[in-house]
Amino acid sequence: MQLNKLAAKPQLIKITINDPAIVKTYGEPVEFYCYDRQPMSTYLKLAQLNQKDMTEVVNTISELVLDDKGEPALGADHLLPLDITVKVIEGVVAKLGNLKLPTTPSPIQK
Repeated sequence: MQLNKLAAKPQLIKITINDPAIVKTYGEPVEFYCYDRQPMSTYLKLAQLNQKDMTEVVNTISELVLDDKGEPALGADHLLPLDITVKVIEGVVAKLGNLKLPTTPSPIQK
């Protein structure tokens, strides 16, 4: 198979935070979007994040958090509650780190 056959335009995927504690606190699951594919530079940036510098982690992840139209979901002067911030980071990392995303066929899947 030609490599270019695996290339595709990034698609928005919905991430739902339905953790029982979040639903209890906020009354419903929290949803946001990110693209299923990112430029290699984004993956490298994520891999090189210093997890001890949470400001850097939050800022990098925040750039990937979008609304249903693909626009940034968070303004520069808007901050999420800490419990939501942690779940958003977990959600983005889980989706982007998953080699078996439904919209991203992987030649290494068996």
